[in-house]
Amino acid sequence: MYSEQTIFIISHIIVSEALEANIEAVDTHMNGMKKIIDAVGGMDMLEHGTLAMLYRSKNRFTESSSLGTRFFTASWSRDIQPTFKSIISSYQQLISYYESFANVDVEPMSVENDCLLFLGYRLISLPYEVSLTPFEETLRLSIMTYNSVRIWALYGIPCLERLVDMLRISLFTSLSALQSTAPDLLFWIFFVGSLASKSMKHHSWFVAHLTDVADQLSLQKWDRAVGLLEKFFFVCRPSDEPAKDLWQSTFRPDLVIVQENRK
Repeated sequence: MYSEQTIFIISHIIVSEALEANIEAVDTHMNGMKKIIDAVGGMDMLEHGTLAMLYRSKNRFTESSSLGTRFFTASWSRDIQPTFKSIISSYQQLISYYESFANVDVEPMSVENDCLLFLGYRLISLPYEVSLTPFEETLRLSIMTYNSVRIWALYGIPCLERLVDMLRISLFTSLSALQSTAPDLLFWIFFVGSLASKSMKHHSWFVAHLTDVADQLSLQKWDRAVGLLEKFFFVCRPSDEPAKDLWQSTFRPDLVIVQENRK
């Protein structure tokens, strides 16, 4: 007897296979999925959370197929240990799933929240499992920061300020190497740091470095910046005021002043 849990698990597998561009496997599992859905009584018998996951596995993935790919295809990705890379891969799938809720009026199921909490624990405990390089430690803190602001929306929470400061301190050690070997990754890191540090003590520090890396990569225009950010962990949502406000205040301060004068 099939259950919604079976459908949900297969949907996750399909997203994973799509991320790996394994079209044959995706088609095989899609065909099997149709039979299972018929067996449980059709789409009308499924809960909204399951339907959202099906929507993600069949349609929305095509809009963000590059999500997180730089963590696996860039030359610097070879310096990420397998244990850490497996955690990043799991995050890649979950973030893809969570972002799908931006366009549908449903909430994640408890099992997804449990998975996200478990991955958060894995990131926290990772330094106790393996010896991380300064580069990996900065990456670990960056993913934790991204998770805090983009998934959990913990803007302004005191614990977030502590996390952002840990990220800033880690960059004192890794910045030089990242500037020469991974400026694309550094751009994402400073973008996440700038987003998370709004109204915090060191916000200007993150923004200044974000501007420098953006100039280095010729990414002063929002559309071009999004194209790179989405190859890490970022999806530009239809209503994404914090991210767009950050970009305008950093690269279009004249526009921000005009908007404030209109209020």
